[in-house]
Amino acid sequence: MSEQFEKRLEWYLVANVTSEQPFGEKHEIQYGTKHFSPNTKVYCSAAIWGDGYEKIVVAGRHRGSSKLVQMVIHEK
Repeated sequence: MSEQFEKRLEWYLVANVTSEQPFGEKHEIQYGTKHFSPNTKVYCSAAIWGDGYEKIVVAGRHRGSSKLVQMVIHEK
């Protein structure tokens, strides 16, 4: 993670990744997201694009490893 992000981490919103959600045209159940396991705690930044907070910059532990990652995900 960037050093600037780590310094401001205490001011971010905290959320848990949803356990189950419908995905795709057939609305198949997806557990967590592509990058985060279900119930992973993520730290959400303030809105920066003016898109109504539909896409959010978050930081959390990646599904495939124990490393902290920072990426943009959809709010749903």
